[in-house]
Amino acid sequence: MVKVMVALVMVMLSVSAQADSPPQYRELLRIERGQVLEPAHFLEHMAFSPDGTQIAASGGEDVRIWDISSGEVVQTFAFTSGAVSWSPDGRYIATGTRNNGLLSVWDAETGANASGTEGFTGRHSTWSPDSRQIVTDVMMTYDVQSRVTLVQLDSQWNVATAVYWSPDGTMIATAGGWTDVPYLHIWSADGERLDTYWAGTEGAWSPDSTRFASAMQVREVATGLPVLILPEMRELITWHPSGAWLTSSNAERGEIVLWDANTGAQVEVWTFEDCFISGFTWSTDGQHFAVSCQMGEPNFGRDLLIGEVIL
Repeated sequence: MVKVMVALVMVMLSVSAQADSPPQYRELLRIERGQVLEPAHFLEHMAFSPDGTQIAASGGEDVRIWDISSGEVVQTFAFTSGAVSWSPDGRYIATGTRNNGLLSVWDAETGANASGTEGFTGRHSTWSPDSRQIVTDVMMTYDVQSRVTLVQLDSQWNVATAVYWSPDGTMIATAGGWTDVPYLHIWSADGERLDTYWAGTEGAWSPDSTRFASAMQVREVATGLPVLILPEMRELITWHPSGAWLTSSNAERGEIVLWDANTGAQVEVWTFEDCFISGFTWSTDGQHFAVSCQMGEPNFGRDLLIGEVIL
């Protein structure tokens, strides 16, 4: 029944995104998180639980989980983190450090360290859809339970800053490159390099795994050819779970831009006052989103804002 309800929500969002009235938002919760600390990867320093009831975020000196309905902290990991990812089955949270390149996996309910004292190597990570494996930005995939390295991607092709497992579980995208030349590589899950093209240092898979969005472009994965050119889509690129929208940010203006994922038309611009946007992510059902908002003097610090989409 739950799966059916989520599917209906996504269909409604997909249809509504094409309607004449652009989507609006309302702020549900704002959480103060203290000083501004540059995250290892802007997009992934916060993550919703798969059921959308909680959110984990890096506060610099620790990682906390908040209940979205009450705003209360329900779990704290004393771990300096710059990247956070929640396993699709909801059991684990992976956190990566800024300094020593150690990535740890935690039990989301109990807070116990599930990765051992040595952890995994990497700062940024994403999970396989079945939650059994994790890929990190040092180009390795690990079996989470046994902690065995399964695949070493060919690092001569890429110095990765971010990694993305495709929703269908068959591919991995690594974004990064050498010096000022950013490349994106598409790999099979068992380590075969499938494609390479110019792109930015971050991106997002379409929910059906057929397209990949990166800086200024959307490409068809099967052909490697661009199907949309969006010169203004450059930062914090995300794909709405319905598949209907792409989002990006204009960080300095405090704006999140919604694009039609099929036509490339600009659907709406959401503006957040007095906010330098350093992170944005969607909940799994696409009804909620989170914004990491950095503020300057005199209110120097960072807020976590939870919003709800109004169609």
